[in-house]
Amino acid sequence: MKISYFIFLSFLFILLLFSFTTYINFKQSEEVRENSKWVDESTTIIRNSNRFQRNILNMISGLRGYLFTGENYFIQAYDSAKAENETILAELSSLIPGNTPQLALLGEIRDINNNWLDNFSTPLIAAKKLAGNSDSSLVNFNKLYRQKLTTGTERYLNRQLQEKIRVFINNEYNSRDIRTTILDKSVQRTRAISFALTTLSIFVGAIISIFLAYRISTRIMGMVRMANEIAAGNYEVHTKESGRDELSLLARSLNHMAHVLKENITLLKRKNQELDQFAHIVS
Repeated sequence: MKISYFIFLSFLFILLLFSFTTYINFKQSEEVRENSKWVDESTTIIRNSNRFQRNILNMISGLRGYLFTGENYFIQAYDSAKAENETILAELSSLIPGNTPQLALLGEIRDINNNWLDNFSTPLIAAKKLAGNSDSSLVNFNKLYRQKLTTGTERYLNRQLQEKIRVFINNEYNSRDIRTTILDKSVQRTRAISFALTTLSIFVGAIISIFLAYRISTRIMGMVRMANEIAAGNYEVHTKESGRDELSLLARSLNHMAHVLKENITLLKRKNQELDQFAHIVS
């Protein structure tokens, strides 16, 4: 094989090795980025879930405060928490992947929350707003209040809702801890693979470079010594010419040159001897 081909293939191999290293690093970085994105989304889910739970407590407090006092301040706090929870539920639905237990649990939380709103808070607020208009409206409100709140169903729904939210948050914490562990392992694996492949690339490149330098320099120095011997008048020297690369062709050319020089010098000496003999005869 020609040296130019060998050098080209060697550098091509090193280039492919570095390209493979870059590809592996890219794939590992994609995995790390995906895990990081999942952890960030899980953190957002937990934060929104805690906000949702806090808003539920604010809604209950606002509802009871309004039912007892009739102050609009309480109903404003209730409406604000209710509107924020609607936004939170929509955001959570977009963050949680489909066909997962967490999404099913979120659906249960939404159903319980809607049940509490439709069957308890909304009718009681509407009745309270009308209670000041007439005595009959006040009587209807008191009757509805006893009907809704003294049965214990409203308290049961609140406890069930709080329990579902706690389970939802705990599940998300567990999933995030597992994914965080996977992320840490992925980062460590990426570092190890990157270091190993980079080290291998450098090692292979160094071996190829040393081999090429040693092979080329050794053969060139052999030819230099041969040229010096020829210059000194030693035409019997020769150099190895195994192979079909450029240096082997040069070695064959030097050997041929040495052989031709030897024949020419021998012929010249013979001619000189003949001239000497002719001159001796003539004299």
